[in-house]
Amino acid sequence: KREDMGYDTQKPEGLLERIITWSTKPGDLVADFYSGSGTTASVAQALGRRFIACDVGRTAIAVTRRRVLTPLDPTVVRPLDISSVRRAARGFWSAQMAEQPGGDDADHVLKLYGAKPVGARCGRRDDVWVWVAPCTTPTGADLVDAAVAHAKAQDDALERVDILSWEWSTGDAAAIRAEARRKFGVELVMRSIPDDAQHTFSRRRRLTFLARPEVSLSLESEDGGMQVRIDALGYPDLTGVPEALCSDEVAWSELIDRWLVDWCHQGEGIIEPWISHLTPSETMPLVSPARPLAPGQKVLIKLTTVLGDDIERVLCLES
Repeated sequence: KREDMGYDTQKPEGLLERIITWSTKPGDLVADFYSGSGTTASVAQALGRRFIACDVGRTAIAVTRRRVLTPLDPTVVRPLDISSVRRAARGFWSAQMAEQPGGDDADHVLKLYGAKPVGARCGRRDDVWVWVAPCTTPTGADLVDAAVAHAKAQDDALERVDILSWEWSTGDAAAIRAEARRKFGVELVMRSIPDDAQHTFSRRRRLTFLARPEVSLSLESEDGGMQVRIDALGYPDLTGVPEALCSDEVAWSELIDRWLVDWCHQGEGIIEPWISHLTPSETMPLVSPARPLAPGQKVLIKLTTVLGDDIERVLCLES
């Protein structure tokens, strides 16, 4: 019962422990390409093996991630990287689109958004300039800045620029919007391109391009250490957000599905995480436990909303 994740095909940890112990040595690599509830990965981690776990189901990925981020043996701390084949799949799709007459991947997305292509990855929707980010790289502040600068160079009277991206880099979305307003005098709207855009060719089907959510975080001292606090979370534009979540009676904290803090961020991978999940019986904590930090140490915060948006921010303890 302690292990039950609700999967009909789930195996007992004891069975996987026998198989992995008999067939591998500590440090060996164990791969499970139909991960399901993540038993193989969880047991392999506890036995000191490296592992690769793959699945196409979002629920399976979420359950597996939860199990390996909450290890059976808390003394086993290993770097963990969570990767997606989405980027590679988008690259393959983009190459296919480029071979077809009538435009590329950016023109396809612009038409789905209701914009008319006017140049490389650019379009217009009424008085709004629209730019589609490349599908194989995350969109960060520098790329946004260059896109807005290009838009203003084409039309200095522009008051609004929409950036459409498949994937966003680590960064403060609210600060990026404020910088665009200060530097270029435009209202910047950043929206995520839905995965379904790769498979939708009818302009009559309306897709939801959700605004990039914004989160306010802070590091504060507590009991001789530092703790991370979520101060606010919201969508700057509610277009496409389910009506049930737009009510004033819904607290912003109810938008959080899960979040984690990696106390020893070194640029890639997750090394020393603390993680919290939304559960039916418990209130989601908005403050992490306190942890001693050295000056200059970086802390990664990964947050997922109930709508599936992933937000990454890096905070650094000042020297």
